[in-house]
Amino acid sequence: MTQKKSVEVTVARQRLLLKTDEDPAVVQRVAALVNQRLADLVPASQPISHQVLLLLAMNLAQDLLAQRDAESKLKTAVRTRSQAILMQLEREFPV
Repeated sequence: MTQKKSVEVTVARQRLLLKTDEDPAVVQRVAALVNQRLADLVPASQPISHQVLLLLAMNLAQDLLAQRDAESKLKTAVRTRSQAILMQLEREFPV
């Protein structure tokens, strides 16, 4: 069992001390992504409201779903092509 580590990050101008078994570098990358996406939504001088954070969550969730859809389509395409190649090989080189 992996021992949890404390990782300090700043997200949405808030310091957070997280206990996690994730690699601290990964946690920092996640925080950086959230902060970058937040900066894309609101100017640095604007206060960060709950509505802005909800919009950010919706945007990130939309991106996640789009990635999942793309992954699913890629898996389907790879499976289809693999089966076609296998069928061609079986025709060319019967056992």
